[in-house]
Amino acid sequence: METRELVTDAALVGVAGYGAAKVMGKATTFMYEQQTDEAKQQEKDESYGVAYDVAAKKTAALAGKKLSEDQASTAGMAIHYALAFGWVPVYMVARRRFGMTPFGAGTATGLSMAVLVDEIGNPLFGFTPPPQKYPLVSHLRGLAGHLVYGLAVAAIVEAGWKLTGRR
Repeated sequence: METRELVTDAALVGVAGYGAAKVMGKATTFMYEQQTDEAKQQEKDESYGVAYDVAAKKTAALAGKKLSEDQASTAGMAIHYALAFGWVPVYMVARRRFGMTPFGAGTATGLSMAVLVDEIGNPLFGFTPPPQKYPLVSHLRGLAGHLVYGLAVAAIVEAGWKLTGRR
């Protein structure tokens, strides 16, 4: 791969990761607003807080540091976007290495993030309670939100590749 292609892909990782995270946030907020009050309360009762804020606090604690709520929120947002940026290459590899269609690669990207981060990683590291503590609608919202993320990544990356003559 040429330097120009690497620079283009690096820029697309940033644009697609940020854009897809924003789109996902809008979609999941809308879906959350549609949930019943009972489901919202169950989720609130079981939650340790925003998963990436909890991740920031636990990571800082490993270094012997205690974060204020504002610091945890800022660091948590950095973790959130780092994951969003870091998952874009999954899409690029699925397209280039495995020859998947944009829809297939976008779907695989979103599903892999939902399963590996939300359903396995977060509970494994103690950032969230075990999955069975949450109502089904919470899992469905997370799954749908990550599918939106993956398909937004697909749209942005494909547009970027087209604009730069890569596709």
